[in-house]
Amino acid sequence: MAAGAATWAVLALASWLLAEFFTRRRRMAFPSIVLLCLYALSAFKVADHLLALTAHEAAKKSFNALLGIASPSMGLVAIAALAASAMVALHYLRFRVPITIAAVAAALVMAVITGLLSAFDIPEWVLRVLDGAMGLAIFALAMRFDLSDPERETRRTDIAFWLHMLAAPLVANTLIGGIAAMSAPSGTHAVAILALFVLLGVVAVIIDRRAILVSGLSYAGFAFYILVHDAGFEGKILPLTLLVLGAFVLLLSAGWRPVRTALLRLLPAHLAQRLPHPILSSS
Repeated sequence: MAAGAATWAVLALASWLLAEFFTRRRRMAFPSIVLLCLYALSAFKVADHLLALTAHEAAKKSFNALLGIASPSMGLVAIAALAASAMVALHYLRFRVPITIAAVAAALVMAVITGLLSAFDIPEWVLRVLDGAMGLAIFALAMRFDLSDPERETRRTDIAFWLHMLAAPLVANTLIGGIAAMSAPSGTHAVAILALFVLLGVVAVIIDRRAILVSGLSYAGFAFYILVHDAGFEGKILPLTLLVLGAFVLLLSAGWRPVRTALLRLLPAHLAQRLPHPILSSS
């Protein structure tokens, strides 16, 4: 455990030092993102291995080991995630890489979930609701950054982009995942999934962010699969599903701007003016 902590500590230090050159001096976007991800992972693994040293030997063989986590209990994983979030926050204070805010939020989500799992026997549906609640909180934070930069000219829009990328699967999994996870989904369930997917699509177009729409595509494909199966096209389920999804993506991409313009006209003027202008490119 100590050797593992030392190895990850070296990686964290190396990624920090490299960021001094690639991020602070050269302002290179892609290396900055890669180095931040490496630093965040290393920070978590350092805390994880150090906390594992405090665990009783008999407890060290656990399910967590299958996931590559050294800490044998969810409580220790939560503490490691909190420690990692603090270390990543320090990284942001130094380098201001936009994705860092999302990395801190992801660590906090992990800390909340594992902390609750360590303290309570939580049903799956409650976890799904918690995921959705945290996803909505992250979405609200992303919108705060988006609304503060409607022209999308500053670092705030990049911060919002990564927060949307984190929030989208949490929200989509809560709204649609529960229906898709049913043991025997029917055509009615498929229609409900598609209705929720359309709702997510409307939100995505209004805020001019595709992340939440993309997160629901797999569920939409599942719903189309059910409908095609119920229609009796046994041998053509997969190609028809892919054809419908592909056509939908192409049509939406082509009509994104006019559809968004039409939807913004339905909103109160003061709100529409704060949202990104429809002629701007989407993220």
